[in-house]
Formats: sequence, C-alpha cells, structure tokens
Amino acid sequence: MFKRCNDNMSKLRKEYQKYQYYLLDLDGVVWRGDKPIHENIIAIKKLMDLGKYVYFISNNSTRSRLDYVRKLHRMSLKVNVDQVINSAYATAYYIREVYGKGKVLIIGEKGLYEEFKQMGFDVYYADKSVDKVDYVVVGLDREFNYTKLTNAVRHILKGALFIATNEDALLPVGDEVIPGAGTMVAAVATAVGKRPAATIGKPNTFMINMLSKRDRIELEKSIIIGDRLDTDIAVACKLNIDSLLVLTGVAKKDNIHNAPCRPTYIADNLLVLFEEC
Repeated sequence: MFKRCNDNMSKLRKEYQKYQYYLLDLDGVVWRGDKPIHENIIAIKKLMDLGKYVYFISNNSTRSRLDYVRKLHRMSLKVNVDQVINSAYATAYYIREVYGKGKVLIIGEKGLYEEFKQMGFDVYYADKSVDKVDYVVVGLDREFNYTKLTNAVRHILKGALFIATNEDALLPVGDEVIPGAGTMVAAVATAVGKRPAATIGKPNTFMINMLSKRDRIELEKSIIIGDRLDTDIAVACKLNIDSLLVLTGVAKKDNIHNAPCRPTYIADNLLVLFEEC
C-alpha cells in the first residue's frame, strides 16, 4: 500500500480540484461485480457536491446504459443516462454512424442486444440460426459456447463485418477476476484468421471523443480514473489527458513499474482525495 503522505498523494490532494471533468470507469472503481467500493462512492459523491462534471465510461457491454443508471442509483449515485457511456451503446452508435443500420449477430448479453435494438438494428443472438447478417459484434458473454462461436465464424467468413466491443482479458468480480470480452474476441479472431475491423472500448479513444464532442468537454480540464493500466491509463496517454490509477480493481502496485504508459497519479482509493495526512 502507498504511504498516506508520499509525494504522489500530496500532489494529488493539491491538484485534484483543477479538473472540471471526471471520467470514471465502473468495474473496479465503483463496484466489483455487485459489491460497492464504498470509499470510492463516498469520494464520487463529494466530487458531485463540489460541482464537478462526473461521467462513467465502461468497456462492459453486458448491461444497457439505463441498467447502469439504475445500478448507480441503488448505490446512491444520482446520475442520468447521458452521464453513462459503455461499449454496448458506443459500438451501436459507431456502426450506425460509419456503416449504417442492418442485421447484427451478437455474442453478448442483454445490454448489448438492447442498445442495438434502440439504435434501430435487427439484432440476433449468436445461438440463433440466421440466413445472413451484416455485422458480427462480439462482447462479454457469460454463456459463450461452441454454437455461438460457430455461427459467428460462419457469418464473418461469408462477409459480415467483425466488430469487438472491447478486448479486456479480465473482469473484476467480487474478490476475484473472470474472463472478459477479450477471451471471446480472441476465439473468434483465431477461428477466422483476422482481427476485428474495429474495437470500440478503451484503449480506443472513440468513446471519450464521442462524449467530448457531444457535451463539449474540454479534455485539457479532464482526468480519467480507472483500475486498469491497459485500458483506462492507456487511453489517457493516447489523448494526453491526466489519469489516476486506483488500486481497487485489476491493477496492482507491482504492475505499474513495467507499464508502457504510466498514470499521472496512483492511489489506494478515491477517498484519499479528501483525507488529511
């Protein structure tokens, strides 16, 4: 654990108020599975009370944005749907804007299905038999099986565009981690012999750039907060935005020294922003 009053902590406490926009991950920052991370939630409330603009940007595609809002409300974080961007919504938005609507086969869960339906796509789960689709979208699917893999591969080999919501290898749940969407993406990519045409989630900059354009967010006044070096901190480096790595999720202190992209700040949890030495 980090000493409470080291140089990193002192700098963080002095400088956090200069940021107007706080772009936070969800899994590993607000919760682990269904277990709230209480210290971080208390700090997020304090940031909101200070008038900071708080957004939640998640690679997880298993829930819709509305479901995430409901979950945040259950944890006493009063937010609206425009404050949440996840890879399910962003992937549907990306395909609609770049390629247009069409038939979509998904390896994924209810949230991914719902976001594509709301965007006006014809959506089919990958365990269903469909004659022809325009897109195969792969996200986290905790009921992933050989039938879904076979159907996805069949359509991609017939010409359907292969898109990934994200490529996170692991997902923090409770006191452990489980395979993430990257596991399913890797299986499909191995079978078809090619990478996805696009991967929407972090460290891709698409979600943050989309949000910045929509809400006119000044990225130079923003900070990205997350628990992963390979996604949250990596996307901050790509955008030249300051970042805070919290050690409440996937990343551990020992991982930081070998990371190609280092966070601006590191903290055990978000509450250190408000604690005295």
